[in-house]
Amino acid sequence: MQEEEDTDSDNSSHPWIEKRRKGEKATVHAPVPSSSHAPTPVQVNDNTKFPKFKIPNTHQNNAYDQVINLEKRYPGINISVKPNLEGDMILSPKDLVALNILNTLPNLIKLDPSKLKKIYILCGYSFKYNVARLEEYSTIIKAERCILKDGGVSNKESNNINVLSWNILGIRAKYALLQSQVAIQRPDIILLQGTLLRENKFNFANYKIYRQHWTDTCRGLLTLVKNTIPSKRIADINCHDANTLSIQITIINTTLTTHNIYRPPASILYANLLFAAAETQDTIISGDFNAHHPFLKSPSLTNSTGDHLHSLLEEVPRVKLLNNVDIPTHIAGGRLDLTFVSQNLRYGSTWDLHPILTSDHYGTVSSFRLEKLPDPPPPARRWNPDFAHWDLFEQHMTSWAEKYSVGPPEDSDNILLSLNNQLNEAAASSMPKKKSFVKDHKDSWYYNPRIKAMNKWLNRIRKLFRRNNTEALYQTLISVARHATEVANEVKEEKWLDWCSQATQRQEVLYPIRMAMVTAGCNISDYTDALYTIEELDIALSKTKDTAPGADNITYSMLKHMGDPAKEVYLKLINKTHVERVRPQLWRQQDTQPVPKPKEENAYRPIALITCTAKVAE
Repeated sequence: MQEEEDTDSDNSSHPWIEKRRKGEKATVHAPVPSSSHAPTPVQVNDNTKFPKFKIPNTHQNNAYDQVINLEKRYPGINISVKPNLEGDMILSPKDLVALNILNTLPNLIKLDPSKLKKIYILCGYSFKYNVARLEEYSTIIKAERCILKDGGVSNKESNNINVLSWNILGIRAKYALLQSQVAIQRPDIILLQGTLLRENKFNFANYKIYRQHWTDTCRGLLTLVKNTIPSKRIADINCHDANTLSIQITIINTTLTTHNIYRPPASILYANLLFAAAETQDTIISGDFNAHHPFLKSPSLTNSTGDHLHSLLEEVPRVKLLNNVDIPTHIAGGRLDLTFVSQNLRYGSTWDLHPILTSDHYGTVSSFRLEKLPDPPPPARRWNPDFAHWDLFEQHMTSWAEKYSVGPPEDSDNILLSLNNQLNEAAASSMPKKKSFVKDHKDSWYYNPRIKAMNKWLNRIRKLFRRNNTEALYQTLISVARHATEVANEVKEEKWLDWCSQATQRQEVLYPIRMAMVTAGCNISDYTDALYTIEELDIALSKTKDTAPGADNITYSMLKHMGDPAKEVYLKLINKTHVERVRPQLWRQQDTQPVPKPKEENAYRPIALITCTAKVAE
């Protein structure tokens, strides 16, 4: 204990601290939650004097102590020191001597290398470089934090989503407190009620802001979503007099809807539509409901909102209350701040009070575990007609067709089903299947040896920069990254112009042919009442080439080579549907397959495949 007192006394007499003192008594803040990655609170008393800012002690390298040791090692060093909210120090040298000293320190990062003014950041927490951001921008804006319990750095994607909800009762006065706690815990979604904000001039770093302004009927709502999570504003659900702010996010291939709720005490809440939406899709409903009811263990008398929510929970069993009703969320003992979730989100979720954030309401923290949806299954392997033994295929179909007879009571669906089965059996005995589908890379349309060489050089410089973080290597990395971007843009432009010229040429050649065919077709007399002949079927098949088959897995090549007896059966089917004006059920179905989008990860577009037998008949 004596050694700690001596250390504090030594630090308090240091000139760097003396010139930042105000001289008044320190304010004792609420205790910081105890965890292995949260800052340890500083023990103070009324007689202790502090600088105008206070840096928390951590088990990692502390920037506060490093600056103290720096000035002890180099007495008289002329630097400007400013803190930020994450425990770091911003250092600016005032002369050339201080600049040379800072350049020798290995744990400093230049805040903006492009500016002539030298500014450094001394990290109090672990940090990592965002390589994608380094490629996109020529300067490093800030080091990104990724804190683990052991103080390490991790890039692993988590399946948990953390939601902070709080009736803040005026965000201007509590902005610094909120920002400091968000910097420590980093929730994915923040739901704030009672913000008392009338204007749009409000920013929050690393979060996208959705808001409802303070009006006569609304005390202001804010929903903050991390910039890295895709989100959008959707239509607010009508809850009568209650205020609602609805946001839809997409995380880990899951679409999630959040409803930020505030019900003024004298207003009426109808949450039927909210609970109906939460029953059919993953939904989080959180906010200040001002509800009182015995099932909430409220100290006040039951009100209409409490009765309404209690009846909804009984009527809609797939929506659950996440709160622990034994824990009050208001300083007077009420359970006013409630969180309702869909049943799918209830399993593995947690709910607790925030130990720091307090107005007349306590902040609440909820955690939800999202299960990653499986990728869509690959399409079935298709027949490969390029390596088919067509003589064997025709022999199989001929032997079947000679024995098969279309009876009067047999309908079109049975004829088509029998034909499809025989075609697949003949294909299984005479041709192999294609390889499984392989997704092309999103940049495959322009990738060439020139791009490959530039990427190889860029990766080499990145590895060198990670091993030896120097100014020279950093400038080299920036120049190589810029040149690689320029080369990629040139190649993209060349490929795009080449494709456009080919498309224009094809259009110029095909347009007169199409117009001539349309004109000739208009001049031909109507003969559609006549039955189709085998010659017309052969002409129709001769104009086809193999494309993606439908659900029956039948290709055009299989129809061409099935032999004359089988074609007669197929022709009878076509004429039967033509005369009766009734198509088989299979011809009215489509095989919908997901096709990856070329420039989006884990994004697909649907494509509908019609059977080849139906397309030939058309």
